[in-house]
Amino acid sequence: MKLTPEYLAGFFDGEGCIDCQTMYAKPPYEKRFYVRPRIRLAQGPSGFMVLDELKREFGGHVSKERQGRGNQSNSKSWEILNKKGIIAMLELLEPLLVIKQEQARLCLWWFKHCAGKNGLPEAARKKFAEQLKLMKRDPQRLSGEAIAQIERLMR
Repeated sequence: MKLTPEYLAGFFDGEGCIDCQTMYAKPPYEKRFYVRPRIRLAQGPSGFMVLDELKREFGGHVSKERQGRGNQSNSKSWEILNKKGIIAMLELLEPLLVIKQEQARLCLWWFKHCAGKNGLPEAARKKFAEQLKLMKRDPQRLSGEAIAQIERLMR
């Protein structure tokens, strides 16, 4: 089954998540703050086919089915952490997103200008994680303003 970009954008806008893992490197590596953008989406049995299609199209992995508790249905989740897959998905969906469009723009900018760059100040990494988290609470928060704040920290 092939899902249209318009369908995926609406589905992802309502059910998906754009966030980032944050961590400090563990010894013996240099203690440094890392951010790792990721995309996640969880579904009950009626949406399992969508998760499988997302995995087929963009990569990532689908979790084993989890048993629901009480009135909850069983569920699975799809998660993608690789840069190539995230960029492919966000570039396809970004023009069609409504709620998550600014988050997608910020992540695409991060991958293009910051991800994997040595010497990037820790403050810039932390600002990216903070701004992405704030955008989850306020989807109308502008990615351009977040980018300007991060760029000031990179000078």
